[in-house]
Amino acid sequence: MVYDQIAGYIKENKCYLRQDALIVFVCGRDVKAVGSKRKLFLEYARKHIQGFHFLLAEDLFAVGRREADLLTIEKGLTNYSDCIVIILESESAFTELGAFAVHDDLCGMILPINDRRFSKSQSFINLGPLEKIDSIKKGLGPTIHADMASFAHCFSEVQGRLNRIKKKRRDRLGLEEYSALVDKDKIRLLLVYDLINLFAPVSRKEILTFFKRLYGAQRFDDIYFDIQLLEALGFVSEVDNYLFSKEPDLRFVDFNNNKYFQLKSDVIIHYRKKSPERLKMLGKVAANGF
Repeated sequence: MVYDQIAGYIKENKCYLRQDALIVFVCGRDVKAVGSKRKLFLEYARKHIQGFHFLLAEDLFAVGRREADLLTIEKGLTNYSDCIVIILESESAFTELGAFAVHDDLCGMILPINDRRFSKSQSFINLGPLEKIDSIKKGLGPTIHADMASFAHCFSEVQGRLNRIKKKRRDRLGLEEYSALVDKDKIRLLLVYDLINLFAPVSRKEILTFFKRLYGAQRFDDIYFDIQLLEALGFVSEVDNYLFSKEPDLRFVDFNNNKYFQLKSDVIIHYRKKSPERLKMLGKVAANGF
């Protein structure tokens, strides 16, 4: 079965994260608020800035672990991101900036966008978190000071900064050991997505069983959380207790030199022989959409 084949590729480190598997976490005013610059940026970025996937903190809050406060949850989301864009247009955005800037390891992945009117202000924001972020030589560059009245004019500069984190080649997943699966939140999340995409329709239990067979008897609470997060982000949907990718053409992982379509074909053949009802469900979902 393809399950064993994929497991073998992972254990042999023959899986690769694609060059465009880049996640950008965007902070700012509520996108439902009148005049939200974050909403304006997201609408542009999702249409015109290729090779990145733009996420909101609110998507994680919807599935955040109850025992964690929002700052802890938000810090956790950075483990899933390659960059944090913070548009300083609201009190919450300033709070997020301060919370993130406390962590030295995050400063290099933060790209702040501030109101040009306050670029010379001797404020704590300028002299504290922004100055700290701007001093990181290997970061995304200094704060972008934008004219909020013509905010879209800064988008080309934002895109240029993001291009600094683009990959020149694929990276190996490096998930041969269970400890790596636990530590590499973003890679694990994207692998879970691709497994759902490949094996759809597939149940949560079957995804969990895959990892149990791969790593032995371990705890896989993070896998359940990743599935919830993928649903909140709009990548995955559940129909009749089966998971489906909402964007079947979207892939993050190459399995053994990009044999995805052959693997998907093998899955379809297996379902045709062993579980024809899944093919009917797959066709129904494809026809009706989500």
